[in-house]
Amino acid sequence: MSKITTFVVTGTKGKTSVVTLINHFLGPNYHKLLVSSEGVFLNSRKIASYQDSLINFGRSPNVRPGRYVVHNLFRKTRISLVDQPKIAVLESSLGCGKRGTGVEEYTEDGFHDIGIFTNVYSDHLNYTTLCSQQDIYQAKSFVFTKLKPMGKYIASLDNSFTYQSLQEPILLNKQAIKVGISQLENQPDELAQLAETLNLSDIFYLNEDNWVCSLTLGNLFKLTKFAYFFGQKPSGIIESLLFAVAACTDYVGLPDLTSRVRTFRFRLASGRLLGFQKDNQILILDYAHEIESLNFLLNDFSYKFPNVRPWLITRVAPDRRDQYIQEYGQNIAKLNQIQKLIVYDKLTSRGISYQYSWGERHPNETGQLLFDSIKQSNPNFVVEFSQNSEVDTLQAALASGYPLIIHIYSDIQQVLKFIRQADFRRIL
Repeated sequence: MSKITTFVVTGTKGKTSVVTLINHFLGPNYHKLLVSSEGVFLNSRKIASYQDSLINFGRSPNVRPGRYVVHNLFRKTRISLVDQPKIAVLESSLGCGKRGTGVEEYTEDGFHDIGIFTNVYSDHLNYTTLCSQQDIYQAKSFVFTKLKPMGKYIASLDNSFTYQSLQEPILLNKQAIKVGISQLENQPDELAQLAETLNLSDIFYLNEDNWVCSLTLGNLFKLTKFAYFFGQKPSGIIESLLFAVAACTDYVGLPDLTSRVRTFRFRLASGRLLGFQKDNQILILDYAHEIESLNFLLNDFSYKFPNVRPWLITRVAPDRRDQYIQEYGQNIAKLNQIQKLIVYDKLTSRGISYQYSWGERHPNETGQLLFDSIKQSNPNFVVEFSQNSEVDTLQAALASGYPLIIHIYSDIQQVLKFIRQADFRRIL
């Protein structure tokens, strides 16, 4: 079987953004397969959706994502692609810790070439099999334990768990090429010392003048070339950018990389960092559903729009346990960037109850639990609970005329349909 270069990306947040950026930066010179939470893309053309994966395999695309590789990268294709190098870019969720990444379906040893570990946070704790961030770290350890010998391993220096991963003995045994990324440290001397301490071959970072830099390659490009840089650091999307750049410099020349940074935009259907405007009202859509992502998102747009504190419309996933929702609400209550919070319930729009392995959730149940937790924590902003559907909740908020609304969506297709009908135009 022909050689496939495989990127495996895991972590609590940023996975989808990282693999999407990598796929874009690699450009047209590779025969490439992208598997993410959004679906499956062959040479940037969508060939399977999230729903397709659930129907055909009973799980999301990013659980055992390598299952898509053999059929798609080796099926008959146009002549111009025959001799192109093959690349698989695989977003790998927690489920890969139990079910594998699927790389073993097209390699003898199941090892990937490049492993990227973004971060570890408390999202996905279920207080049974995953009771702590250390449990999450162990569940995602496949990203370095299944790295091929002398493969490349990229991890954040800004997160204590991914920093720890760079010191794992197995990486030394594998003679891995280790690379760090950082938004928090920008002094070359300090970074060089850190690279020596951790035996890193390189560190990608941001300097004081907003250049993306590498200890070995020097200044690469200015952040102002990237449409999603709003002037705020640290930022979740800028962290994803650093990971993607660190992953692609071996495969793309700097002029092409810089050009692709400038042209990158998220697809509408991705629901990532989408901005719309109608008259003097701005609407931001995103999928940030844990507290760290929310903080990054709110900080970014507070910096971009310094004269107004946004309204935030959000929800919590119905599969989360009561303890998680209680703690999530307490953390949301600490947000200081918003003027008003509106909670809606994902199940209300569907009008049905959901059965999980641990019990049942009913419409409005998780929304009410989240609202109660926030209210009991005495936030410094107004908080409301909407028992209407997601679209009706958003429509009512926009009808107020408030100038800046950030909506954390559940059903991106229904929300985009409403936005089109309401004559909002895309600005981001």
